[in-house]
Amino acid sequence: MAAAQRFIIRMSRFDLVIYGATGFTGTFVVERLVTSKYYEGLTFAVAGRNEAKLQKVLDEVSKKT
Repeated sequence: MAAAQRFIIRMSRFDLVIYGATGFTGTFVVERLVTSKYYEGLTFAVAGRNEAKLQKVLDEVSKKT
């Protein structure tokens, strides 16, 4: 199986993946997904270049819920 196919199979576990989640727009999107009842039940993942910054975004968003 090609690497791209394995990647697609792994990604299919989520409805949405937010790339660049540590930036302004990415953080905004993550906050809206977590706090809005409209997106309840939606599965998503966050992605970025810096794991520590991703964790910080998730920590900040979890404080708002």
